[in-house]
Amino acid sequence: MFHSAIEEKLKLAKQKKSHKGLKTGELLLCSGLVDEEQVLDALDYQEHLQNMKIGEFLVEKGFVREKEVCQALAEKFRITFVDLKKQKISRKILTILPKRIITRYEILPLSFENGILTIATLQPEVSHIREVIMKECNCSEVQFVLALPTHLRIILDMLDKQIANT
Repeated sequence: MFHSAIEEKLKLAKQKKSHKGLKTGELLLCSGLVDEEQVLDALDYQEHLQNMKIGEFLVEKGFVREKEVCQALAEKFRITFVDLKKQKISRKILTILPKRIITRYEILPLSFENGILTIATLQPEVSHIREVIMKECNCSEVQFVLALPTHLRIILDMLDKQIANT
């Protein structure tokens, strides 16, 4: 039911030729993860949020879980959601991109197979960094997967500490 509601809304948004499609609040509302009052509350506070996205606000208030927001965004942007706690990441793959790129864009290389580099990101809109990554490594394609921001940031912090200690 969750996926079919999202699919229906996405279909309607495409038919209307909306260039932005559904907004996160609308997506969470139509999927039943939050109610209208919670979204309206978040929108009322949005001007005071200072760079906090509506999904982050709803998670902070306890209205929805971070994983649910990420899964909904992955569905919306048609990218795979991954649980980094279940991923095995080799030390070799971490050297495929310069540390400055990984840190700046908050990304994590996960695998490199058949010329395709798979990158975990916390942002579903990543077209602006695809070219940067392709220039930095010799790959024919970059595939992005969405990860929980807290999990990705924990791993990036661990990498920073390991580099600082070497």
